[in-house]
Amino acid sequence: MNSGFWATLYSNKELILKNSVKKIRSPTIFDSIYLPIVKFYNNVLLELFRYTMKIKIIKIILIFVKINPKSDRNLLNKN
Repeated sequence: MNSGFWATLYSNKELILKNSVKKIRSPTIFDSIYLPIVKFYNNVLLELFRYTMKIKIIKIILIFVKINPKSDRNLLNKN
């Protein structure tokens, strides 16, 4: 292989190593105010999504029950 290939491979390796080192920073206003609001908002949205999905599943079940009313009539006639 040519020397250019090894040179680019080595420079890419150095770039990867530089980017992989985490920079330690002090907490900012963004961290102390905005992030908790975003986390709370995401949790609220998740709970609303779960609630609406439960309602949709119940509606689908009710639709299937309404589609097949003959089974209900048979049950009523037997009693």
